Amino acid sequence: MAPKVETLARNLVLALDAGVYTLQRNEKPGQYPGLGYLLGVLRKKDMDESWYRSILTICGNPAGGWNLRNEIAHGFIPAAGSPAAALLFQCVIYLWGLGAKSQNVAAGVEAEEGQA
Repeated sequence: MAPKVETLARNLVLALDAGVYTLQRNEKPGQYPGLGYLLGVLRKKDMDESWYRSILTICGNPAGGWNLRNEIAHGFIPAAGSPAAALLFQCVIYLWGLGAKSQNVAAGVEAEEGQA
């Protein structure tokens, strides 16, 4: 579940037609940017500020957050438990919802309130 947060963020950035790969320069190899960068791109594209801060703190902020995604992915936490799983599910569901929303907007589908 933890890697899915970064996968969803990367797919959203790709859907926005923003670059997600740094090309090789001189002796420095190319690389994919991390979750913090991806969330920053989404933030600039009107991601809700409170969700930005929450996901960054929970999943990708080694300096001042839990950095749960990285801790699980690299085996530092062998079993995260129910509270951590619940937080990760919330992050994944929010990002998944943004993807569904952007697909509907791109397709010209708009839901109207009050319609069944």
